[in-house]
Amino acid sequence: MSRHLRHALGIAGALLISSYATQPAAQEAHESPQRPLRVSVDDATRRGAQASPELAPARAASRASQRARTASRQALTSNPRVELSAGPRWGADHGLDVSAGVWQDIPLAGVGTSRERAADARAISARFMLRGAELQAALTAGLAWVDARTAYELVEVRKATVTSTRKLLKITESRFAEGAATLGDRALSRSIHGAAKAAVLDAEGRRFSADLELAYAIGVNEERPLVSVGRLDADGPDIPEAAAFASLAQSPELRRMAAESRAAWAAASQSHAEGAPSLSLGPSVTREANGDWVLLGRVSFPLPLVNPRALEAAEHEKSAALARAEYARLKRSLRREVHLLLHERTHARRTRDALAKDAVEPAAVAQAEALLKYSLGKSNIQEVSIAQRNLLDAKERWLLAAADARATELKLLAITGRLPGAEFQKPKSRKAAR
Repeated sequence: MSRHLRHALGIAGALLISSYATQPAAQEAHESPQRPLRVSVDDATRRGAQASPELAPARAASRASQRARTASRQALTSNPRVELSAGPRWGADHGLDVSAGVWQDIPLAGVGTSRERAADARAISARFMLRGAELQAALTAGLAWVDARTAYELVEVRKATVTSTRKLLKITESRFAEGAATLGDRALSRSIHGAAKAAVLDAEGRRFSADLELAYAIGVNEERPLVSVGRLDADGPDIPEAAAFASLAQSPELRRMAAESRAAWAAASQSHAEGAPSLSLGPSVTREANGDWVLLGRVSFPLPLVNPRALEAAEHEKSAALARAEYARLKRSLRREVHLLLHERTHARRTRDALAKDAVEPAAVAQAEALLKYSLGKSNIQEVSIAQRNLLDAKERWLLAAADARATELKLLAITGRLPGAEFQKPKSRKAAR
């Protein structure tokens, strides 16, 4: 074998060994788990307002309304017409008469302006609809965070119960070996421990579902792991009642209904304008059979006996009246909802704090004492079981009360325009609906 051939084979072998050596490392890097995304409640609301899949229809409507505004700004409101006529002439002169004319309809009621106003009003309405959708998406994401965080805390509570029941099982096994516990006590301790482990599995299933809902609400790939972070029982700043009611004036839902009413009135005005008479102006030129040329100007207009768009205009006026009535109803409804949320937030916080102080703390003391007395042979396993059950019930009730208080606060922040990522803002436009 030549020296050059041996050298080439050596290089190929080295490359092959190197590729096998680096393949497991590359495969391990490719298969390494994705880092979990840590999501606080503020992160959830902001992401929801920006990336929720539920925003797609409102965004599409807003983009379409902007295109409609552009389409409304045209110099002509109708196409010009061209007329041609030709025919033979008999008599003293004979030959072919040919005539051509161009006509343009000129509306007398400002059709172009009414179209612009209607398009502007619909664009404002679509923009408020988008703001309302962003607010709802942010609130949905916030509530999804509450559910995910509650599910996480529930897993931790039930895992702590498993640890406690494992101690009970060990004590019972020791006492059974010494003859101080019966076979029934041993079976009961095993049952209590087994039920606690099954409860953890149930809580983990709830956590998986809650994390999946949170991922959808914030527009994150469902395959990416999430970790909801933050205290479930944290309280935000108090909102004075007067300030809460005053903020309703900027509610996107109220402003959308007001814009809907203006858009309907603008559409009615547009229908009235397009049904009004219009002048038809234009020149015509004729070449007669004898070779003469005739240039004429033409003006025509319909007799304004009826408005052919009157029915359509009446339908728009009906929609405007309904929107105005819905505005008044929604305004009263939002005030009622704010009043209820203010009361429910205070009540939920008091319930949560009362459970923590008057239920969870005493139940923890009772459970620890019952387990200690049982280990010393001064009580039976039934007392420990009751104490354990009371502690778990108190913790889970506190958890639900904390979740209820946080959810109520998020709803109050949303309705008063203080929810992070969806604060009330007035949409800017060069031309507001008039």
